[in-house]
Amino acid sequence: MKSYRNVSISLFILVVAILCLQYVPVLSGLHGHSDAPFIVGGIALLCLGVSYVLKYHLIQIFLSMGYIVSFVLGLLLETKGVTYEATIIFELWIVWLVGLLVFVGILCITEALRHQASKKKSRVTFIMGVVLIVLPIYVLMMRPLTMDQVIDHKPHFTGKVLEVYENSLLIEIDGHDPMAVNMDLAVVSMDVMMDDMKVTSDDFKVNDTVTVYFNGVVLESYPVQINGVYAIFVD
Repeated sequence: MKSYRNVSISLFILVVAILCLQYVPVLSGLHGHSDAPFIVGGIALLCLGVSYVLKYHLIQIFLSMGYIVSFVLGLLLETKGVTYEATIIFELWIVWLVGLLVFVGILCITEALRHQASKKKSRVTFIMGVVLIVLPIYVLMMRPLTMDQVIDHKPHFTGKVLEVYENSLLIEIDGHDPMAVNMDLAVVSMDVMMDDMKVTSDDFKVNDTVTVYFNGVVLESYPVQINGVYAIFVD
């Protein structure tokens, strides 16, 4: 009876939250008017059903709170990104889902520690909790970068194209660029790591001013070699 009451309350809160986030314009705009509330909400409802069957009372009680907290976490992490040609994408649902799964994982571990009398069930619950924490975080960390993340966080420099090769550019670093302290010429690979930023030698010509975003690794030679390139923009 207690489990039924807990699940009923949590189910009501979840359904209200899903509908509000999906259909209230102000809230829907926060995630780009996507189906994220239904996607993450579906996972939450599945977890709620499993918690009822397995009698995981903490999950029954706190799952709806985890759904809302994870949404707020997604907003705080600024998961709106911009791809090449200024196409806006929303990754909030990814952080939202990962946050929810991690929240459930923490609750599973807490359940396991609370019910050590049933050692086998506690062990399985504990392992499940660890997996729900580690795996989603790993997937989140390995997801492709957005252009916003590259521009905000990756090293870059501006310079003039001196020569265009088949797979690389010889660039003279702008004398006013901070990178000019360490290098004046660089051979930059055109094999960029972002799929939507692919370039070829036809995209550049001598005397073009370009900005190069890269991973910070510079191979010492003369000119220096830069292979870990995220994007090359013609200014």
